[in-house]
Amino acid sequence: MKLIPLLDRVLVEQHQAKKLVGNLSIPKLEQQRPKTGIVIRSAEGTNFNPGDEVVFDQFTNAMAINENGKELLLISTKDIFAKIESNGN
Repeated sequence: MKLIPLLDRVLVEQHQAKKLVGNLSIPKLEQQRPKTGIVIRSAEGTNFNPGDEVVFDQFTNAMAINENGKELLLISTKDIFAKIESNGN
């Protein structure tokens, strides 16, 4: 199955950041930060391309999609704060 986003939607694979202090996971710290991920596909006419790294609202009304064993998020472009560019570009 291949999901094609429509309108202003973007399909994102969310980064799974883990904050550890010693052997303890600190999930509350992660709850207070915006989320990051990689664009997999986007609707025509958006300013996002596959491979773009983006920062998006953690409280977005995202739809979770399981595509080929990967959990992806279908989010609106209005919930994306920024693209992250590497220093090499």
